[in-house]
Amino acid sequence: DIYGILSQISLMGSNIQHTARVVDLLWTSKRNYLLLIDMSLRVMLLMLYCTNYWTGLFGQNIRSGVEDNEALFWGTTMFSAVWTFGAYAVVCKMFLARGLSLSWHKRV
Repeated sequence: DIYGILSQISLMGSNIQHTARVVDLLWTSKRNYLLLIDMSLRVMLLMLYCTNYWTGLFGQNIRSGVEDNEALFWGTTMFSAVWTFGAYAVVCKMFLARGLSLSWHKRV
């Protein structure tokens, strides 16, 4: 009778260890998922900062003759817009390729 109780206690301890391992694996996978999203968003923000830096340099209050060139102004504007939307498209494509869904997109 005592051996039966000891074996049940041992079995319960083993089940607890296995459950702890499964929970640890689930937490690890969720952490990796969140790190992947975090790094992707950081890349996207870095691309946005590049356009912010470029337009800031272009729009400084220094007379250089560049501000009189309308083609350069529109070129900078278009480049910044294309770069921004391109960064968004790259991050979305990367998310979808890895099977991650963005909260503002509904997957069908």
